[in-house]
Amino acid sequence: MSGVPVFDEQGGFLGYRGTAANITERVDAQDQLRLAATVFESTVEGVMVADLEGTIIAVNKAFTEITGYSEAEALGQKPSMLRSQRHDEKFYSDMWASITETGQWRGEIWNRRKNGEVYPQWMNISAVKNDQSMTTRLVSVFTDITPMKQSEERLAHLAHHDALTGLPNRLLFSALLEHSLERVVRNNEQVAVLFLDLDLFKNINDSFGHPMGDRLLQLAAERLSATVRDEDTVARLGGDEFIMLLERVSDMQAAATVSDKILHELNKPFEIEGHKLYVTGSIGISISPNDSTDADVLIKNADAAMYRAKDLGRGNYCFYTKELTSSAMERVVLERELRHALEQDQLVVHYQPQYSLKSGKLVGAEALVRWQHPERGLISPDSFIHVAEECGLILPLGEWVLRASCHQMQEWIEAGLEIGRVSVNVSGQQIERYDLVSMVQKSLEESGLKPWNLELEITESCIMQEAESAIRALTELKSMGVRLAVDDFGTGYSSLLEGLIFSLPIIAIEWFVGSLGQGIVNGDAHFGLVWLLSLVSIIAILSGVSQLHYLGEIIVKSAHDPMTGAFNRGAGEELLEKYYLLAERNRSPLTLIFIDLDHFKSINDQFGHEAGDDVLVRAVQNMLSNIRKVDLLIRWGGEEFVIVAPYASVADHGVIMAHIADVGLGERPDGRAVTASVGCAEYLNDQPATLAQFVECADKRMYLAKQAGRNRICYGDAPEVMSNVGVFGTGPALVVDGELLPGMAD
Repeated sequence: MSGVPVFDEQGGFLGYRGTAANITERVDAQDQLRLAATVFESTVEGVMVADLEGTIIAVNKAFTEITGYSEAEALGQKPSMLRSQRHDEKFYSDMWASITETGQWRGEIWNRRKNGEVYPQWMNISAVKNDQSMTTRLVSVFTDITPMKQSEERLAHLAHHDALTGLPNRLLFSALLEHSLERVVRNNEQVAVLFLDLDLFKNINDSFGHPMGDRLLQLAAERLSATVRDEDTVARLGGDEFIMLLERVSDMQAAATVSDKILHELNKPFEIEGHKLYVTGSIGISISPNDSTDADVLIKNADAAMYRAKDLGRGNYCFYTKELTSSAMERVVLERELRHALEQDQLVVHYQPQYSLKSGKLVGAEALVRWQHPERGLISPDSFIHVAEECGLILPLGEWVLRASCHQMQEWIEAGLEIGRVSVNVSGQQIERYDLVSMVQKSLEESGLKPWNLELEITESCIMQEAESAIRALTELKSMGVRLAVDDFGTGYSSLLEGLIFSLPIIAIEWFVGSLGQGIVNGDAHFGLVWLLSLVSIIAILSGVSQLHYLGEIIVKSAHDPMTGAFNRGAGEELLEKYYLLAERNRSPLTLIFIDLDHFKSINDQFGHEAGDDVLVRAVQNMLSNIRKVDLLIRWGGEEFVIVAPYASVADHGVIMAHIADVGLGERPDGRAVTASVGCAEYLNDQPATLAQFVECADKRMYLAKQAGRNRICYGDAPEVMSNVGVFGTGPALVVDGELLPGMAD
């Protein structure tokens, strides 16, 4: 608005005369410009404006952050300063053709930052036109898509590689093999496929947990990759299966040499979290073009050869042959005939007698299934049991054997034959996939056989592979009164001293002895197991004894009454170390109880050593009869004993000592009760740094109890507050870290 004053003829002021204009549009336009400027500067996308000569005339803040060039460095320059040299001239000519024809271009482009780093952008270039539709400016808006590209690369890698080991997976391996086979045909070359399976790897997972199993797979992958050449490929198919492609092999020997190297590397221990783990591998080898020029067939042939290697004893390799395909067909026929055999009652049970080592009397019979084939004659289980397990027939077959054995045993009993028990083998599938307990109940009810006349044998490997379900089923069967035994002990990877076998409700362990002097059979080792098992009330069953003088040797060595002795200190310390390492690894409870018989020297001095020995024997018998089967009793020296109680907390070993206190340790020759001073230590509670500290802790507390007046039990380090109430005979006094607790005998 503008105006001027107006006067009359006499000069008097009349007012203003002016003009006014509506400037709303101009104000709006200014607002729009300010808004555009704000957006230009605050957007996270880089913006670059160039004139028709291709000179940069404006950039925003995001441009400088993405490219690294400041505004002053960019203005007046050409956009070509950002080129990465990853695109050819045709790429840029096509870009300009699109801008000229359509007024825009959109796409992915690789540019270079100021620091030289090449990176991907998503760019949109638009032409700015005036009122006459003439292009006046070019505006480029771009986004750094590096994170998206990295994510795409990770996804692509995951799609073609194993997430655990980083090796190529089956998909990528198949593609690489297809490409290699094309070259085989074209260039008249040879390639080899090696199919590797880690033997009994499941035992590692079951014993040490999946994290350690995964770590072993990673280390195995590293060893395999380091064994082959750079041009070869190592892939993981899944689980414990690996597959390798050996390029340009000269002959079969070249593939065999590589397989030998691989098996040698796998035989070395894997050190993981302080443990030395051992695995072996079985390798199947197929070679193209001899075995096939089809990728899937070549892999399948190598797989068949690998299973043949396992059948030969694991830890070796085997080449594919056409006979393996024939063997697979024979297996199909065998499966069909086995189904027919079950339906037509072609199976029979033979019984192998079991004799007592001490008395020589018949104490049992083991049921052994045979197949009376109408054409092939009598077939041993070695020829068909593995087929039954693979196709699921082991379940009805096992049930048939159990029913037949129970009926036969009951017939023998009714006929007045004293056989004792019938032993029936149970497979892992019967435990894992079948209601074994109800099947046993049904067989016993139908036959009328008593539970204690039936013994079930479970292989060691089955227990290790199905530990949780095995313990649950065996515990329930034990409560029914059924006898339980571990068959083929020592053939798997479990260890008697690892605690699992002792924690099962078993009464017998069976293993194959073989002939004296054959292979690595050692008589002392067999005697050691017999003696070890007898001390924890587990019966040793020896099969395969073929020489009577060897049997006599075992009988002589194990003739002593096991319930009057204990582990000697040498053997006991070795067992204690095993239990300690188990507790340390699993952070599980472990109790150590030191027991010293009070005034024992005076018994020897007053009544003689023979009387003292009798006192020791009775004390040991009483202790053995009241500790758990899993516990160990060690004679530490003289009248000093140690009880090792795995998986036992303070409360648990309080109960153990209460049982012993209730029974007592026997009487002296003068009729007085035998008493003892007791010191206890518990691994989780006392947290010793070493086994030696653990032993020292329990031993020290035993001496504290003795110094406080004997006939005491001490769990802590404060003997001055211990009661005068005794442990044995008049009720125990219990002190834990200086606090007097109620007597256990109460």
